[in-house]
Amino acid sequence: MFVLTRNPIRYCTGVLANVGDVKRQFNCRFPLRKGKCVAGSVVLESLYGAAPIRKGTAIGVSLGTYAGELLVNFNCDSKVLPNEQAESFADLYMSKLSEFTDEMKEDDVLSK
Repeated sequence: MFVLTRNPIRYCTGVLANVGDVKRQFNCRFPLRKGKCVAGSVVLESLYGAAPIRKGTAIGVSLGTYAGELLVNFNCDSKVLPNEQAESFADLYMSKLSEFTDEMKEDDVLSK
């Protein structure tokens, strides 16, 4: 164990976290309006956050839902992945996700 903690070891270059429905974090303490948490006169429209990344990990991506919308958050270590490459990765990731959802919609329409 001493060797593992003494030497920097990269366990992975990226982390994908599925956080599910983020309202679960509030333990249903707030009433909902159109699927969004309400506290007095304040409506929580959206949430922002990202999967934590450890030293040596380039990128963390977290996926969740809130009020029927998909939330995709990225967290990058600029020492491992420069800003330009991180933005390029995010663009490519979202492009592929859009292609996949478009294909799913087409398959759904064809099956009806």
